[in-house]
Amino acid sequence: MMTRRDNAPNGRPTIDLDDVITWPRDAVQSLLAARQILLEYDEAVRAHLRAGGGSSDYPTCTRRHSLMLDLDRASAQCEIIGYHCTRLTDGEIADVRRKGLQPLNQDLVTRRLRAATDHRELTVDLAQRLNAHNYVDDTSCGQRLGMISMIFSKYALQDEGLRDFFTYWGGEAVYEAQPDSVRRVLLGVGRACIVEIVVPVTWLALKPVGKALLAQYQRIERVMLQHPDAGFQDSVTEAIPPSRVRRIITESEPEFESLTLRSTWDAS
Repeated sequence: MMTRRDNAPNGRPTIDLDDVITWPRDAVQSLLAARQILLEYDEAVRAHLRAGGGSSDYPTCTRRHSLMLDLDRASAQCEIIGYHCTRLTDGEIADVRRKGLQPLNQDLVTRRLRAATDHRELTVDLAQRLNAHNYVDDTSCGQRLGMISMIFSKYALQDEGLRDFFTYWGGEAVYEAQPDSVRRVLLGVGRACIVEIVVPVTWLALKPVGKALLAQYQRIERVMLQHPDAGFQDSVTEAIPPSRVRRIITESEPEFESLTLRSTWDAS
């Protein structure tokens, strides 16, 4: 059974997707009222799949769509806790604590590479290669330029799809463009890190908070577990100041393993 208490009075309540008591009152009430709608939709989808239908053409449900809009409206003026998954050197960890996180651009990559060579974590030749050959501006591999990616739920931190973010230094736009021989060098640089941040919902590029609230409700109440909407990731284009960096959890801390269950990934 879902329960909640009021957020402390302030201008922007903070949503922790893993803690229902932080969710907006209107969102919780809408979800509780919609349980039967979701169960009916769940059965409609199961019938669709039994009949040979695919996941790309699920039945539509106007009431469910209205619920998503209600959840978006309820969370629009809130802030939300997010997690940026990456690999950082000790110098970069200190830099994030002092200066926050910056959106991806070529200048950021160049500065990171210069710092890595200054601290003898990379050779000059390799840094020059990485600076010249990366996907920062390559939209064919997905839009990354000008963005900081994040996920919203501790549950999502257990996704094995995060493996490369934690394994290779430099960021996806850098390591994805490299052959295996270079990647093997990058896995020896820095430490896997979870940067916990808090941002206004209005900063999010896709603003899927309603979808994320619904997906989390489905997990908690065991509704539609076979096909929940993900809604657990987004990005921001704003620089994140240090005041919005709550903490940095490194792979050397026991909490990193308890959050990610990373040790089980290789065994799967």
